[in-house]
Amino acid sequence: MKQYWRIKSEHFDKIILFKLGKFYEMFYEDAAVGNRYLDLKWMGSKMHVGFPEKCLDKYAHEFVQLGYKLVIVEQLETPEQMRERMARERSEGRKTEKTLQRGVTQVLTKGTIVSFEDDNQYLPNYLIAVSKHNHLIGYSLLEVGVNLIMVGYAKDLEEFKTVLFQTRPVELLYDPDNLPVEIVDIMKQNWLQMVLTRLPNKDNLWHPMNAKNEVEALVNSGVFNHPAVFESLEKSGGETEKLILATLSGMFKYLKACLKFDYIMSAVKFAFY
Repeated sequence: MKQYWRIKSEHFDKIILFKLGKFYEMFYEDAAVGNRYLDLKWMGSKMHVGFPEKCLDKYAHEFVQLGYKLVIVEQLETPEQMRERMARERSEGRKTEKTLQRGVTQVLTKGTIVSFEDDNQYLPNYLIAVSKHNHLIGYSLLEVGVNLIMVGYAKDLEEFKTVLFQTRPVELLYDPDNLPVEIVDIMKQNWLQMVLTRLPNKDNLWHPMNAKNEVEALVNSGVFNHPAVFESLEKSGGETEKLILATLSGMFKYLKACLKFDYIMSAVKFAFY
């Protein structure tokens, strides 16, 4: 259980789906959630539930729709690879553990999972990052299913409400010290059914230059050409550019934490909303 507790300590606010053989298993409080809301049966005498690996998509979507965030922990080596690793470590005089190496391979949230309706039709899910300066409200919208990021700003709260009504985001990223209570309260309304994810501005993660530097690095490494959206933002300059770039900085940081940044950037499309 040492592996489990190490990962849980880093993701204490999420459900851990821990791969053991051909099953994903949950323990303690996570297991209680699975038993109560997904009717997963207890395994043995401990707080412990699980399901076959082939059912991962089904249960992952059910957990996420309930508003939970998931961490998928996979086996990173086979038993044969484990034996080879142990032999190599012993030959080097290092301490070795007879345990398959495991690690986090996915972090799934309501705004970063691709969803389908019951008839298997694609259902757009928008993750929105929001920042405010004076009367302006900047935002970035990610539709993860098609790798589309749309940016824009609203001149006032009423205009921003219109954006919310049109897009129905399922998850909000925000700095609690930046976003006023009245905007957060709107996001909490039942008709949105939105998950609110707090991203405090630790280490200036919402700084506009973070997004700008990330995009320049991707352009320089040949991942994509300089997006026209950023050229337009640079020309406009001023507070609107900083505001929109700040929302992208928050979104990029979150996507990295969810292990999705590289995948999304490999085929991303930027546009104005």
